[in-house]
Amino acid sequence: MNLHRKSSASMRAGQRMVADPHISKFYDPPALSLDERGMILDCSKSFENLFGFRRTDLVWHHVSGLLPQLKDVKLVHAGEVNRLLNFLCHCGYLFQAQNQQGDNITTHLSFVRIETEGRHSLRLIMQPSLEQRHDSFFEDSHFFA
Repeated sequence: MNLHRKSSASMRAGQRMVADPHISKFYDPPALSLDERGMILDCSKSFENLFGFRRTDLVWHHVSGLLPQLKDVKLVHAGEVNRLLNFLCHCGYLFQAQNQQGDNITTHLSFVRIETEGRHSLRLIMQPSLEQRHDSFFEDSHFFA
């Protein structure tokens, strides 16, 4: 068996997968890069397309401008993603995000804490939902203190 030939074939298959427009969307989910205080550092191209914002419209604005439910939420506590927020994300809680026109988009969130060269940040990945649901859980913001 020629391992070089097999690895080359695998690489070509991987290149075809990346070239497939349906699969390539998987590699660019609607996402924001945030500092630990919730300030937007960057956004993905698919986020720009979905929400109608340009990157320059968002950088150094607080994430609560897009996700009002996060207004008084401390995203990081004791060096970790807020445990209750992380729990809600894992349970499928639906958040309301606002696009550039002010319309609400119901979305699932996922937070990932990233450390690069000693600097900490968060990656907030959004998955829009077709389901519309209103929960009043965030009306009691003391849960996140």
